[in-house]
Amino acid sequence: MSGSSHRRVWGVALLAALLGASGCGALEDLRTSLVANRYVADGTEKLAANRLPEAVEEFDRAQQLRRNDPKLARLLALRYALVRQAGKAAWCLAAAAKEDADLRRYAEALKRPDSDDSRRISIIIEALTPPPRRPELLIKCGLDAKEAGQTKVAIALLKKAVEAGDDNAMVLNDVGYMFADWGVELDEALRLTKQADALAPNREAIMDSVGWAYYRKGMLNEALPYLERAAQKAPSSAEIRYHLGMLYKQLGRRSDAVREFAAAVRNDQKLTRAKDELNKLSWELPQPTRG
Repeated sequence: MSGSSHRRVWGVALLAALLGASGCGALEDLRTSLVANRYVADGTEKLAANRLPEAVEEFDRAQQLRRNDPKLARLLALRYALVRQAGKAAWCLAAAAKEDADLRRYAEALKRPDSDDSRRISIIIEALTPPPRRPELLIKCGLDAKEAGQTKVAIALLKKAVEAGDDNAMVLNDVGYMFADWGVELDEALRLTKQADALAPNREAIMDSVGWAYYRKGMLNEALPYLERAAQKAPSSAEIRYHLGMLYKQLGRRSDAVREFAAAVRNDQKLTRAKDELNKLSWELPQPTRG
């Protein structure tokens, strides 16, 4: 039995001992509420660990235990959306909307004929992002959606983050970089990162993002000055050194690429992408002849 399951069983046993078998409705309601919240917490841990089927099982247990609890339904709606369970998420949002007027228009939007699963998940995540639409929260939800395989939803949320960011250089940079790294919306990625660079010039993270956006668009010569300057300003950044290595590799500068990949690995042993590239190029470089 896992540690979390053991804690849950022990907690339920303790509650039973404390509350007794009096049959009191209030005590039973408290017990089921605590147990349901424990299921939600366990499911959230499994969601974070990308153990999606197990997460769904925990959320289902919570939902079955307290089907008519609008507060619990609100919690579960977002979590079901992130594990791509559009039907369950929609049901929970509708249940939560019974006691939340702000959610009702979103619940109605889910009933439209043109609301496919991807669109429904996007509506649910937007509904449960509390106003004002904080860009950092939208970015976090976008990342969660991408991890759950909902790339279209993630893109829509990141675009909303830009709208809410009010020309914040770091929001523009973060969204532009993610688009570039995912290989989507590449024109927008370059526009956003260049805008961020204009607002906050000479920041290595932003220069790296501009260079990476150029690289992903195949504009290698344009990427070169940005990535080289970023690496000069932040030589200990494994990610930046990796990006520069990828550029050198595409330009045919293999020795330079090996140097950058090696630096990336020294700076971060967990950056497996750099290790893989270093191993591939090391095999391809000519070996010294023996006399």
